[in-house]
Amino acid sequence: MGQFEKIQTGKAISSYGGVGSIVETRNGSILIDSFNEWSFFQKINGQFEEHNFIIDKRFKNRLSKYFQELEHLVKIPIINELKQGHKRKNQFAFLSAKYFPEWFYCNNCNRFDRLDKWKNNWENNVKTEHKNNFFPPKCYHCYLKSRDKKRFFFDLEQVRFILTSPSGEIADIPWDKWAMLKKRKNNKKESKEAMSEEEAITIANVQVPDDVIFEYKTSDKLDNLKGIWIVAKKKNGEQINFTTLSGLFNLRIKIQDLIPNTKEKDIWFKPVIRSSNSVYYPNILSSIFIPANDELNEYSIRLIEEEHKDGSNAQIISRNLKRYRNIEIEPAIIQNLIDNNFSEREIEIAKTENQYRYDEYKFITEKDSFHSEDNLIFNKIDKSLFQGDLIKSIYRMDKIKIISVQPSYTRQEPISLNSILQDEDAEKTTKKSIVKKFTSSYGKKRNICLQSKVLAKEFSLSLTIMF
Repeated sequence: MGQFEKIQTGKAISSYGGVGSIVETRNGSILIDSFNEWSFFQKINGQFEEHNFIIDKRFKNRLSKYFQELEHLVKIPIINELKQGHKRKNQFAFLSAKYFPEWFYCNNCNRFDRLDKWKNNWENNVKTEHKNNFFPPKCYHCYLKSRDKKRFFFDLEQVRFILTSPSGEIADIPWDKWAMLKKRKNNKKESKEAMSEEEAITIANVQVPDDVIFEYKTSDKLDNLKGIWIVAKKKNGEQINFTTLSGLFNLRIKIQDLIPNTKEKDIWFKPVIRSSNSVYYPNILSSIFIPANDELNEYSIRLIEEEHKDGSNAQIISRNLKRYRNIEIEPAIIQNLIDNNFSEREIEIAKTENQYRYDEYKFITEKDSFHSEDNLIFNKIDKSLFQGDLIKSIYRMDKIKIISVQPSYTRQEPISLNSILQDEDAEKTTKKSIVKKFTSSYGKKRNICLQSKVLAKEFSLSLTIMF
């Protein structure tokens, strides 16, 4: 095979395939890279043609509450394959990802090591004709012992445990240090809950000898963490240390001990099972496409502002626009403009989530029909076809375009929908607070994705709605 895995395009904004998520594939679990690391972005250096943009003025204004320099919503590419290794097959239509966790063990010989070392040993020891057969990751040690036999490829497996932090980071457990951990004298019960500093296990000062070999073994008799152990040996086979996984969930590691040159300090990582729901919570915002009000533009807004400065109220301005300019704008909309400094963007920013959704409901229920071929098509059903005393109205929705964006995600705990477009309160944020992590390494300053652009997906559906 190997270095590619198929994935549905729509999953690129979801809990299964979104930036920062762990995807379980037939050939191991992989971690989706930040969007600006995708070849989709890098190939054209973020300079997209217009056909890559999603046009939704209302939603764009809404998002600009948080991403103030937002320029475009960018479509996800039609994804054919998901990058998993190093060799590129398609130069455009795939996401970028890496194997994670990066610690692998062999079920046949029990050897346990990091992926980079497994790959390096493979390339340096196997026959020339097999050097390109490493993916999915294979055991070089078993290959050397069995290369004259019928079977000489033995696939590796990934360890099930990883580390996450409240700041959204994720990392491998330093298994080499855990393997050298001395047995504690006190046999305290392990717990996944909060604990005191005295109960927590730290490995920051554990020293790992050079040229040590690790083995990952499981017991047939014990089905808990005591039944999994890591053995550290010298190259001659002499055992140096022996450690079970008992107490693993009491492990706590500071971010500066895991991520070199990090600007953050004293944020604690804790272990979780990689398939746990707490590993990844995508922050997704969605919007039903509503056509922009063509009457509301720079010209008409300037007219409204001028009349307001002359002392006219919203009712008078609305009447004058229709009478003298043949422009129809409702007084309520004009009043909204007045209240928001004559900025259409500010109108959307000022709305709560419920108000934003109510606009979608109102747009549909105030019309008998609407037809926009690629965006929105609906018709109100004749009342004679249903019981009017029980149901007020029924609409047949032949097409609805829904646009979703994922500006960020969290780990360990989810955040509320209203918090997605809010800054963290610096005065209330602590080292333990759940903090959003952006889907691009540019972060909010460069508007999460594609410098001043947001990654989005759109899809259409048909349904019937009753009110």
